[in-house]
Amino acid sequence: MSLSLTEKGRALHRELFPLTADINSRILNSLSAEDIERLDVALDTLTMAAEHLNQTYPLKEKADRRSGGNRQVESAKLDLLEYW
Repeated sequence: MSLSLTEKGRALHRELFPLTADINSRILNSLSAEDIERLDVALDTLTMAAEHLNQTYPLKEKADRRSGGNRQVESAKLDLLEYW
């Protein structure tokens, strides 16, 4: 899969990225080095669990977001209940 931005999108990214990077930095500065290490481990664990779930339980249908659609939430709930 490939993703590219329009010039307008690149300009928006140039404008917003420094702001969001500063916000993230300020938030992380409230954590100790040990807290950051624990957060990093927890995020790695969650990422691996999500990747495993994605491989073992692929969605039957995907939303057509370009047309404003969404996946049928109720059918997804039923599928998950059967899976677990």
